[in-house]
Amino acid sequence: MRRTLVALAVTVLAFASVVPTARAEEFFVAPPAGSQTEPFLFSGRGFRPGAPLEETYTAPNGTEFTAFVSGQPAVVIVEPDGTFAIPVVPAVDFTGAPFGVWEAEFCYSDGNCWTVNFTVIP
Repeated sequence: MRRTLVALAVTVLAFASVVPTARAEEFFVAPPAGSQTEPFLFSGRGFRPGAPLEETYTAPNGTEFTAFVSGQPAVVIVEPDGTFAIPVVPAVDFTGAPFGVWEAEFCYSDGNCWTVNFTVIP
């Protein structure tokens, strides 16, 4: 009986080491609320290394803001360790934007997206 339990335990441990573990993408902002002149840091981890992410910020009134470089939407390139960090200052990056709850959305080109809300206060 003892041999059977030991063999079973070894089999379970061996199987557990072979089963891949999935690491889900995480997307967050710090601080969650701040003034227009305060930087908000949008960060992610667990993303595909080297993948481009499109970023869109939606104001409380529905207006969308996207950064452009040479007339094309700017993209965030995920670091080799699966992370990224993008600072945004509303007064600089969203000139004339309203106060209230905003939504930031970062997307892979295949349409998989992650969103986080942040609040711009007076």
